[in-house]
Amino acid sequence: GYQRTVIRDGRTVREIQRIERLSIANGSRTPVVDGGLFPSMSADGGRLAYLIEVDGRPRALMLANSDGTNARQVVDVQARFASVMYPRIAPDGLSIAFAAFAQQATEPSRARGSAVRRLLDPRMAAPAGAHGFPMEVWRADVADGRVQPLTKFGEDEPYPAWSADSKTLSVAAGGGLYRVNADGSNLRKTGPGGFGMQVDVTTR
Repeated sequence: GYQRTVIRDGRTVREIQRIERLSIANGSRTPVVDGGLFPSMSADGGRLAYLIEVDGRPRALMLANSDGTNARQVVDVQARFASVMYPRIAPDGLSIAFAAFAQQATEPSRARGSAVRRLLDPRMAAPAGAHGFPMEVWRADVADGRVQPLTKFGEDEPYPAWSADSKTLSVAAGGGLYRVNADGSNLRKTGPGGFGMQVDVTTR
C-alpha cells in the first residue's frame, strides 16, 4: 500500500494512494490498483482484497486477481461504516475479516466508556485511551457479501489474522491481544496490546 501527500508552497496539492507490487529480485515497483489501500493477499497468491476510499471515507471492500484485474465489490461499506481498516482473506478463501466502526452502533464503546454513566456512577473505571473510532472485527462472506460482527470490544484499530485452518482469528489491538472463533464465539484476551500493534499467524 503506497500513500503520498504532495505539498507545494506549504499547500497540499494532491493525495496519491495506490497498491503496488514490489519485485524482491530488483526492487522495481508496478502499480496494481489506483486508489486502493490495505492490500491483503490470499494464501495461494491468486487474489487480492483491498479497500477503496473517496475523500477519506470508506467506499467499498474489493476483491480482485493478484494483478488487479477482474475487480469486484464484495461489500458496499460507505452506507454502513464510518471507518474500515485491515481486510484479511481467510486461507480457505471464503471470508474476509476486517476492522470497522459501524455508524449505526448505539452501544456505548467499552474502549471509550460512557461519560453519562461515569457521572452517575463514580465507581466506573476510567475509559482506556483510543487513537480513533472504537472498532470491532467483522467477517464478510466472499460469495454473497453478507457481513457479521465477530467482536464486541470497542477496540483501537484491531488488526485480525486468520489461523491456517480458517477457524479462528488472532486480533492485535490497543487494549490487548485476542483470539476469537470465526463465527464470533469464544472471544478471549490472550495478552497485552499496544497502539499500532499487528499480528500474523503461520500457515504451516
